[in-house]
Amino acid sequence: MLKNRVKNDFYPTEQGIIHKLAEIMPELFEQESYFEPCAGNGDLVTAIGQHTKPSAKMETADLFTGVHSSHTYHHFDATHPMHWVPLHEKYDVVITNPPFSDAPAIATQCWQHTKRYLVLILRLSFLEQCVNRREFWQ
Repeated sequence: MLKNRVKNDFYPTEQGIIHKLAEIMPELFEQESYFEPCAGNGDLVTAIGQHTKPSAKMETADLFTGVHSSHTYHHFDATHPMHWVPLHEKYDVVITNPPFSDAPAIATQCWQHTKRYLVLILRLSFLEQCVNRREFWQ
């Protein structure tokens, strides 16, 4: 592992990203249900909540227990398909900033649980077809 790597690839999402997304894609925040499978400390969820309607349903999950008191929280590892089984519904929006090293596995599960919008906040290098992402892109 690289020395400069943060444990578990935990890099909190800057809330400004969501505010900008709300400016350029307001329809994303007019939906009924949202799921954030890599919620971390809740920064992304907090920013999303500032733009959605009060009746919007928000569910989150993370490998590590965090502070998520205002919505349904699931404690699971988003890289494992079996952990997603209890989520019987599909969400209008699945939005996340997944750990980059696990992004292909998490993105695959996110796609299967999305009705309308899938938003993955990732570096552009994720689009490159390298060995560990080739299968994902095919």
